[in-house]
Amino acid sequence: MPIETRRVRRIVVRALLACSQASLALLVCPVVGRGQCSDVVMYSGRPDPIRVDSNHVYAYGETWVSGDVYGYWTPYDEAWQYFMPPGQDGGNAITGGTVGSADPGGTATAGWTTNLNEQGPGTYWDYSGHWADADQDACPGWYFDEVYYNGPGLTISRPTITGEQGIWYLGTAPYNDNCLTDHVCYYNSTELMLIPDPGDPGPTDESPASWDLTFGGLSPFAEYLYDNVAGSEVNVIATSYPSACIPVSVTASIGGFATAPYSVWVDYPGHTALVLTNDLGVVGPPAGYISQNTLQLISFCGETMFTVAVHEQFPASPVACSGSKGWTDPIPQADWAGWITNGEGEFVDGIAVVCPAALGCNPASTIPGPRQNPPVALSAQAEARVAQFIYVGSQNIVPLGEYFPAAPNEQATYLDHGRDQPGTWTCQ
Repeated sequence: MPIETRRVRRIVVRALLACSQASLALLVCPVVGRGQCSDVVMYSGRPDPIRVDSNHVYAYGETWVSGDVYGYWTPYDEAWQYFMPPGQDGGNAITGGTVGSADPGGTATAGWTTNLNEQGPGTYWDYSGHWADADQDACPGWYFDEVYYNGPGLTISRPTITGEQGIWYLGTAPYNDNCLTDHVCYYNSTELMLIPDPGDPGPTDESPASWDLTFGGLSPFAEYLYDNVAGSEVNVIATSYPSACIPVSVTASIGGFATAPYSVWVDYPGHTALVLTNDLGVVGPPAGYISQNTLQLISFCGETMFTVAVHEQFPASPVACSGSKGWTDPIPQADWAGWITNGEGEFVDGIAVVCPAALGCNPASTIPGPRQNPPVALSAQAEARVAQFIYVGSQNIVPLGEYFPAAPNEQATYLDHGRDQPGTWTCQ
């Protein structure tokens, strides 16, 4: 049904019975003359719907009579609330009719107040019937037929939330150490702002917005803090890491009119993946190798963690594989390395081994097979392994534990090369 924006329409009086005989006129119309009975006009008003508050709209119609004898006419108005959802052509009544009247000479009003959060966003308007009856002692048989009109519409949208939708959990760090120098920041929080519908006055200090976080059935892993008294801005902070890659569902409401859910993802370092290798030989004597393993840092949710500070830690000593001897010396903390991942989230981890027989190594290390003369395949025999932890957020070796570790690797040293293997890898 189209929305009619014209505010007032003039209705012509129709007389079913007239004071047609003078004698009858004297008896039946002792006060008002025949001409005066017809000298009135009924008006129907359809004002703009009123935004009562953030969560309610009032749409209504009005009826009144004007003219020399308007005081002998009783106006009536019957109103229905109509609603059209977004994207739909035409609307439907969401209420029954309610009738309002006024004393003779007054203005009849009828309308409905609708809860916006319950009904939802869309266009609201009043559909009204208008009529009036004359005082039958003064103007017998005079009345106005009932006429129906659409009032103007008011389109209402839900309030919305804006702000960065991704935050990072790096343990105790609010952001990575190289945030200020490299200007790539992995913040553990995000600023969210509540934007009211243009017709909504919005939250105030006296009537602040309310916010809510839900976690898809998981234990809570984030919280929020108000940035102002009215609650129009909040800071959502990661307090832990989720056990599944699902978003925090954020909603806010103004006076009970709620936003659609807004997703904020809490991500954290997941694992490193071996993407490229380069094995160099140390000819010696004694012979050995330097293996360059390019690792890519991947978050728990599968995102590349680029331009972020990382470092390695080896909390335990190596363990021998296949009965080898002399391959299990601890890696000195002074030799632990740190990096800044590149734009693809990659860094190069070097594994250097020179383990001669003279130092008790059995078997002794060699240069990589493909670099021998004649070339041979790389050895498949691992001689030792050690758990390697990649900590994300800092290059600092001291203090330990800055800030959050990816899943550990198994750093394997073979006879002629070294590899960063997945944490599930074991040697024979």
